[in-house]
Amino acid sequence: QSYFVASNYCLAKGTPGVSSTYTQALAAAAAAAGPQPSGVCSNPPCVGTQVCPLDASLSTPVNAYYVDTTDSGGPCYVWVFRTVTGPTNDTSTAGYLAITPTCDCPIDTTTFPKWN
Repeated sequence: QSYFVASNYCLAKGTPGVSSTYTQALAAAAAAAGPQPSGVCSNPPCVGTQVCPLDASLSTPVNAYYVDTTDSGGPCYVWVFRTVTGPTNDTSTAGYLAITPTCDCPIDTTTFPKWN
């Protein structure tokens, strides 16, 4: 499935592994097209941005958008829109999606699915 930014439908779709082809707005559009939290959010905010991988420097600009549906029995979805490598060489690559019970970042391009 391809996702488009409502303000510019002419943008090319993302190419997994190429940060310049993804934006936060594109990740937010992908997130909006997926399942959403329902009812109670015990660990707010249940939709927002984060830094991936989780061991990246606190000064690293956000590079992922997440939707946490765990309160309603679903997983947490994390879309990475800019590649970042942490100090332990874990890399969260643009264009990959993690679907986990704990909002983990995708750090393996062979295990986690691509989104574009």
